[in-house]
Amino acid sequence: TLSSCSSEAEGVDIIIPSTIYRTSTSPYTFSVTSIGNSVFYIGYGFELTSIEIPASVTSIGNYTFAYTMLRSISFADNSQLISIGNNAFYMSSLTSIEIPSGVTNIGDWAFAYCSGFTSITLPSSLTSIGNYAFSDCSGLTEITFNTPYSWQISSSSSFTSILATLDASSVQANALTYLTDTYYNRYWRAVV
Repeated sequence: TLSSCSSEAEGVDIIIPSTIYRTSTSPYTFSVTSIGNSVFYIGYGFELTSIEIPASVTSIGNYTFAYTMLRSISFADNSQLISIGNNAFYMSSLTSIEIPSGVTNIGDWAFAYCSGFTSITLPSSLTSIGNYAFSDCSGLTEITFNTPYSWQISSSSSFTSILATLDASSVQANALTYLTDTYYNRYWRAVV
């Protein structure tokens, strides 16, 4: 797990390696499989401009890129990413993102207040979307979501009360409206 970042990294582009080598008295190779909570959340307006995520990363933690000036993110081919944590990109400066195929979970408030967002592509592997995930993304004009599933909508993460069930074609045709307006403050679960 990548767990910290120096505040001196401002204004740079970062490439996260898939492995880190320790060359001290006991050499060892570490695989980078996750990016921990709040790694780049050093303070409001942190000037991280772009980042490349290696294929080995399976999870992005909570608040990882929150409040950053991150404008561009790319994922390595054959990305193994499965989960994007709560508030992971909250109030970042992203303008678009293509979430890798294989991602199954997007956490609560994950992309909320990303006002520079214009488009997002969601993978067909997605089976869970947290509440407010795309709240107040005022510039968002396109969500591409070719889901093969019907979706249950609930006001509770435990899904004790289902407010609606939406078929796949309805979600595909209305993803922007559903995720930013009609059901933006609800939990989403795929019916697989």
